[in-house]
Amino acid sequence: MEPEVVVTWDADAFDDFEALTNRAERRAALAAIGKLRDLGAGLGPPHMKLLRGESGLMELRPRQGASPVRLIYRRRGDAFVILAAAVKADKADFGRAVAAARTRYVRYES
Repeated sequence: MEPEVVVTWDADAFDDFEALTNRAERRAALAAIGKLRDLGAGLGPPHMKLLRGESGLMELRPRQGASPVRLIYRRRGDAFVILAAAVKADKADFGRAVAAARTRYVRYES
């Protein structure tokens, strides 16, 4: 059995996620993270989606995209880092999360 893939949280992304108060949505998001840990780069649609025009950014899509929650992440070596969370069902929150992820990834470049 292959070891789990490392998935870490940016501290600010975790703060984003903490704003999610719906327990069912939290569980769904954590289950999606579990799938990312289990499958790593092998995780495909509908559980994840590459963000067009955003170099290397991907969205983790709980409940195969049926959840309004989106976790924005990026690969870093053999691991993945969750950079932002969109927890509201609106495009403005998603846009905010993508912009935050873009900015936060600079912390991990080396």
